[in-house]
Amino acid sequence: MKGRGLFSPSGAARPATGVRDVGTLHFPSAVLPALATLDVEDHLLIVAWEIARLEDGFSALEQEELLLLTLASLVSVREGSTRLPLRGAQVRWLSTFLERLGVPSLATRACEVLARARVTVGQPGEFKPLILDGDHLYHQRLLALEGRLATALRGRMQAARTLWDRERAWQALQQVMSSPPRGHGTPFGLTSEQQEAILAPFNWPLSVITGGPGTGKTSIVVSILRVLDCLGLPMERVALAAPTGKAAQRMKDAMMSQLTATAPREPTTLHRLLGASSDGRRFRHHENHPLAQDVVIVDECSMIDLALMERLVRALSPTTHLVLLGDADQLPSVEPGAVFRDLVASRRGAGVHLRKSFRMDESREEGRNIYEVAMAIRDGHAELPIAPRREARDVAFRKVEHLDGGPSERVAFLERWWDEWISGIHGVSEEHAEELLRHYERARVLCLWRAESHDTSVGSVNAFFHARMGRNHGSTRASGFLPGEPVIMQRNDYVRGIMNGDQGVVIRARTAGGRRAMAVFRRGNELALFPLESLEGDIALSYAMTVHKSQGSEFEHVALLLPDEDIALLCRESVYTAVTRARASVVIVGKKELLRLGIERKVERFSGLGERLSGPPSSMTL
Repeated sequence: MKGRGLFSPSGAARPATGVRDVGTLHFPSAVLPALATLDVEDHLLIVAWEIARLEDGFSALEQEELLLLTLASLVSVREGSTRLPLRGAQVRWLSTFLERLGVPSLATRACEVLARARVTVGQPGEFKPLILDGDHLYHQRLLALEGRLATALRGRMQAARTLWDRERAWQALQQVMSSPPRGHGTPFGLTSEQQEAILAPFNWPLSVITGGPGTGKTSIVVSILRVLDCLGLPMERVALAAPTGKAAQRMKDAMMSQLTATAPREPTTLHRLLGASSDGRRFRHHENHPLAQDVVIVDECSMIDLALMERLVRALSPTTHLVLLGDADQLPSVEPGAVFRDLVASRRGAGVHLRKSFRMDESREEGRNIYEVAMAIRDGHAELPIAPRREARDVAFRKVEHLDGGPSERVAFLERWWDEWISGIHGVSEEHAEELLRHYERARVLCLWRAESHDTSVGSVNAFFHARMGRNHGSTRASGFLPGEPVIMQRNDYVRGIMNGDQGVVIRARTAGGRRAMAVFRRGNELALFPLESLEGDIALSYAMTVHKSQGSEFEHVALLLPDEDIALLCRESVYTAVTRARASVVIVGKKELLRLGIERKVERFSGLGERLSGPPSSMTL
């Protein structure tokens, strides 16, 4: 509900009357205020109504109860769960949701109400909108995806099929360790856990490698590729991928700086690897047309949702070895599922947990402090080894600092951020494009909110810096994108070759018709220029970005703006993810009590994948 008049899905808009009319159904007046506070979108209300109204044999009260339970399931999916628990300790989510709607007793009758629904609710294997699977309520599509993925993954976990003889792989690894890769002047030292991770793909069709910041996941990928090269596998038989264009580019930068001319084709997004159509609904590669590669290596796997992972696994041939890497403590995917976390928790197949961080080098005090803070956040410790700052002028932009202040200090901090990391641009012509890109790759402000209506949101921060840049250009009311501003791509554009999350800058370029504003993005090893009008609606300012969008990125300096009030997005995983984006400094701006609350709260997602993989009951408390 967005504050507009109440409407009926079956008719025209109507003024608010205390009851939201939905044909023969309605949301009781007691529910309406709660729907607003829960930020339940109107489209979810309409879908819930469409499903519940199919039970025409129900009484009015039974339909209303089915309507609210259906709505609860839709909201849980919106929050990332693949199923809704109806009994046991995990029912607390449903109980809390219904209590906030003013119908707490409905939670105890949920199974009974759903069991009586013959048209809309079915059993596993039936094709109905909602499926009762034991003590859980699924949407049919999510149950089907989860079941197919679990079957495929379980088969790979149980198959001890080797790609090469282990002894040959071990000998090749010793050869790799004795000769440094490009950029290393000494033999390539690897810990025992890293060596275990490198050898895992040679013994299992599925390898799952998780580790926090600085644990050497990049070195592992480089070493796997070098071992494969030693064993004679043509590099065109290897695919490298990541969920986003930015993560793929970062993977490429790390790989290509260390590999020789025998490197595989450059990393790409999963959608491009799978041959996704422009609308993302169809894929060229699937079980009847699998990928040709013998080895597929995917980074940043915590970002992969249930549907995309199912697409990936479906596109592999039975002989392809899949290597998944990521940080299981980061934020899970935006869409439903917690696949990587489920895989790590299942402890089946070849799973390796990297624990030693190379940021703990005594000579790197900043990295060591960031790592210590990240590990404390991961473990839920609110007392952090960070430097408190009372005023923005005291911030040193070194190690991890906390500025505990209100709106005025936040504005003062943004002014300092402008002076430190944004101003100082030497030029905005095409010859300055590479310099501008590197300039903005140094530092980024991260936010939890996206909408501009909140002062601590991405939209508000970008508007602040946009106005600041406008004053530099001699305008107090700047509109559009200004030369010298950073921008971010918001969708995958396979024609232009720029992906969702790719970072660019606006420059003033010479053209036949004179100088005009253009957007510059990295595309492979080159810089590509595009007229701004051709990207209208596809790009946005990116002085600031959401924590979710920042996954797969790394900066020297990061600022995390906490909201002024408690919100669901403020959680341990968000704070951990933001902190681990930085190499040199982190500034957390916001109230100390909100920071403590965020660290104490873990994302709660309910998933059946872990249960289907390993047997014991699984609710994913992330």
